[in-house]
Amino acid sequence: MSSPIATMSKIAGPLGAMQIEPEASRFFRVVALLALAAAFGFSLYVLWVGWHQPIIEMHGFRQTQTALTVYWLMQGGDWLAYETPVLGSPWAIPMEFPLYQWLVALIASLTSVGIDQVGRAVNYVFFLLCLWPMQAIFRQLRLSSETFVVAAALTLMAPIYLFWSRTVMIESMALFFSLGFVAFYLRWLDFGGIRDAFGALLFAVVAMLVKVTTAIPYG
Repeated sequence: MSSPIATMSKIAGPLGAMQIEPEASRFFRVVALLALAAAFGFSLYVLWVGWHQPIIEMHGFRQTQTALTVYWLMQGGDWLAYETPVLGSPWAIPMEFPLYQWLVALIASLTSVGIDQVGRAVNYVFFLLCLWPMQAIFRQLRLSSETFVVAAALTLMAPIYLFWSRTVMIESMALFFSLGFVAFYLRWLDFGGIRDAFGALLFAVVAMLVKVTTAIPYG
């Protein structure tokens, strides 16, 4: 009986398994890497363009709500029973574990950079970190490295990711831990190791703590 990963790699399609002549393969790899570098540069440009823009764009209410939590953490508020003074007393909207808010508050306190800018930067960094579990997933599905590079370039240039990765929100952090869960889970299906099982559990728990609705697609 074939392993679940072997079956999934067959379903994943012929792109990752197709045979390319050595010269053509090298040319394709160079073009793919150049495209990835260009996509990375473009994503940085998009981040820079809106670096000092007020967080009153799309879903501004949600961005400012997150920034308010960070602000009150920096003012000495409780780091677990955190305050979000939006809906009145008791000044709390405990919808998520404030891991993203903690990180933004800590960096903003240490660097004296504005909350808006640190919030954008942290979100963007976690967006880039998503490429690590993506690569692990592609490897588990037996897809070629060139296929991953193309997918990574397309991800970095996707308008929806470009916009949300530069907002003051928890989305990229939740996506990173969600992809990490998938990567470890696929390894566990293939090898059954305790380390992979623990990794999958850890990433899944943190993903749901950061954003509880993360669990819905895996339910």
